[in-house]
Amino acid sequence: MRTPVAPDAPEDLAAVVLGASADGTPILLGDVATIRLGLRKRSAMAMTDASPSMVLLLWREAGSNVLEVTERIKEEVAALQESHFAREGSRSS
Repeated sequence: MRTPVAPDAPEDLAAVVLGASADGTPILLGDVATIRLGLRKRSAMAMTDASPSMVLLLWREAGSNVLEVTERIKEEVAALQESHFAREGSRSS
């Protein structure tokens, strides 16, 4: 589901209105789905030098500047490398 709503907690998504029934009663996401925080099941695996790798697939929003988005991504990857991955013995390429 894609929504401009940014809840403070995942369970707050249950209150997102999806539509209305014939009598006008709001249909909430929590009425038709179970809301929980978790990882989805792995559907593929990426390897680098025989080690599991993380792959990020990113799309820019319409109207955004490709060069600015690319630079921001590089900055974030560098910050994550320094703050989280390096101490785990991971490296970015």
